[in-house]
Amino acid sequence: MEILKKYPFPKDMKAMRIDKITELLKSATKDRVGISKATLICEAAENSIRVSAGLDGDKHRL
Repeated sequence: MEILKKYPFPKDMKAMRIDKITELLKSATKDRVGISKATLICEAAENSIRVSAGLDGDKHRL
């Protein structure tokens, strides 16, 4: 859940380096989740549906 708070949209996640996402996951899960899960999350963000209209307004509502 922590990762979605920080990076709510795939384009936000894709803009981050994998090591930063891994660091966030490790911190949020007390080192139970690491690079392999971060890689899966980044791949999912890369393959997600890309909707760009209205994202700025939606981000503020989150």
